[in-house]
Amino acid sequence: MTEELYLGAYWGPRKESARSCAGRALRFLNGLAECETLFACWYQTGRSRKEALSRKVIITEECLEELFLKGVNRRDSDKSVIEDLGYLVFLWTEHEQREAVNLSFTCSCWFPEIPNSCVLTFPSQGESRGRLLQASMAERLLRLAVECWEPDWGTVCSHELRDAMLTPLDGIQVGWLTYVSSGRRTVPAMAPPSKVIAIDNRGWLIVTTEEQFSSSNPAHVEQARRIVAALRRARIISRKSRDPVD
Repeated sequence: MTEELYLGAYWGPRKESARSCAGRALRFLNGLAECETLFACWYQTGRSRKEALSRKVIITEECLEELFLKGVNRRDSDKSVIEDLGYLVFLWTEHEQREAVNLSFTCSCWFPEIPNSCVLTFPSQGESRGRLLQASMAERLLRLAVECWEPDWGTVCSHELRDAMLTPLDGIQVGWLTYVSSGRRTVPAMAPPSKVIAIDNRGWLIVTTEEQFSSSNPAHVEQARRIVAALRRARIISRKSRDPVD
C-alpha cells in the first residue's frame, strides 16, 4: 500500500483576527502555487464531489477572511460562537481522490489542549506525487509553512511513521523533515546522513535523509529514532514518550 505523507505545522495558543489568518493563508496558498501547478486551484469541501466543485475559492485576502469567519466553532445549544476555539477551514484540489491534496487550517485557537495547525496531505498517486516527494521540494514546502505560519514545530511525515515511532507525548513528531523553532533550545548536530539547517532566526530544519523517506525502510526509521534520542538529550523532546529510544 502506498505510504501517505503529509506536511504539518503546529503552534500553541495564539489569538488572531480572521483578517490576520487570511493574510497568512494567502501567502501560503500563493507560495504553494509557485511551487507546483497542482496547487493552482482550491475548492471548499462539500457533501458530494459535484457540490464541492461548485465552491471554487477565490484566492484573495477578502474571500479567505470570509471563509475563516464562516469557519468559527459554534455551540450546539444556541449556535453562539466559541471564540477560544478559533477558526477551522478545509480546502481541497479538484483532482480525483487519490491524486488530490487536502489542506486544513486551524487558527486563532487559544484553548490549550487544541493546537493551531496547517496540515497539507500529499497525493497518494499521480504524476505530481513524484515531483512533490523530492527532498528539495519537501524542504521548500516546509520552509514556506514556517515563514507563513510561524509554528512551534513542523514535520513532513506519514501516519505509518507515526505508528512506527509511537509519537512523543509532548507533540513533536520527528519525520522525514522536522522543524523546531528557536524557542525550544538549540538543535544539536545530527549524525549523517541527517543534517540540520538553520532557518534565519526562526529555528532549525532537520532532514532525516535526502532519499525519499519510507517507513518500510528500517534504515530510515532507525535514523529517525536517532534524531528523537538527540532531541531528548538536548531537552527539546521530553522523555515522557511511548517510544523506547533512549
